[in-house]
Amino acid sequence: MRKLLFLPLFLLLVLPVHAQDAAKALVQGFYNDYQKVDDWVKFLPGEKDKMSNELYELLNDCVDNTPQDSFWLDFDPFINAQMNAAEIVVDAPKDKGGLWYVPVRMSYRAPGHLQPACTVVVSDKSGSPKILNFVYPASSGVASWDLKSFLKKGLGK
Repeated sequence: MRKLLFLPLFLLLVLPVHAQDAAKALVQGFYNDYQKVDDWVKFLPGEKDKMSNELYELLNDCVDNTPQDSFWLDFDPFINAQMNAAEIVVDAPKDKGGLWYVPVRMSYRAPGHLQPACTVVVSDKSGSPKILNFVYPASSGVASWDLKSFLKKGLGK
């Protein structure tokens, strides 16, 4: 009888830790691979399996856009900047309503001056974690905003 009660309790404690580890590993792997390329347009095609279909398609719709188009990205959506990241640190995920929010800090000019750059939203509902969105912190009088909503509005979707 005790063994029967222990198993559900064990699973309740272990599964969230596994999902938290999987979310962090996904985001850490994403940025490890990103740093080898440092160009979101070239990087995007190889990351399709790490993102939700919706986010991937929205980003893919922007790849060929230029300033002459009605909507284009003049920043790197993965680092929230127009320059390369010198250092990227992925912090511990936080569970919010069944989604994992993974904070990412970056140093843009030289390693050492890390600042919050974005929070990567990850879903692990199917047992295969996927990046759903990037949320950027409030900065210089601009309110916090998220990439998916920005892309949908800009692309008219």
